[in-house]
Amino acid sequence: MLLRLEEVRELFDRARAEMYVEPTAFSAEVWNGPFQFEIKEGRALARVPARLLRDPEGGPLILWYFRHNLAHLHYCPYNLKTVQTLARAAYEEARSWAHAHNAVRLFADLQVDLFYLPLKYKRAPLHIADEFASKPSGLEALRYAAYKHIYGELLHNHKLDSDTAFYG
Repeated sequence: MLLRLEEVRELFDRARAEMYVEPTAFSAEVWNGPFQFEIKEGRALARVPARLLRDPEGGPLILWYFRHNLAHLHYCPYNLKTVQTLARAAYEEARSWAHAHNAVRLFADLQVDLFYLPLKYKRAPLHIADEFASKPSGLEALRYAAYKHIYGELLHNHKLDSDTAFYG
């Protein structure tokens, strides 16, 4: 059965209500890349992989992707000023704004996926199995290694270099 974009909107509305995020304009488009989500100027846009619309488990996965992204708005225990302070502190260590912003993003994703969502829903966030279906690289490999330590069997087994696996 093919999931329709109208049903994707319903999944967004459900996640939005669960996360206590105010109503917002929403649009979705189908594409062949990974799930993407952004909010700009009060409008939410989801780019949904076509394969998820065809997958019998696509609906639950899309719902978890929405929960993850909206949790950053609802839960993250810091405001924009704190994020800027964290990024500045990371920059002082790394001397690279790209590395500093990556560190803050990694920290925020770990907060949401390892603490908030599992505590709220009493289960592992399902979107990570889909997100890491392919072998990750770069910063995503470090994130995968951290999740693999916690969620083990939920994730595919990808071979990582020993340093990345250790630090994850």
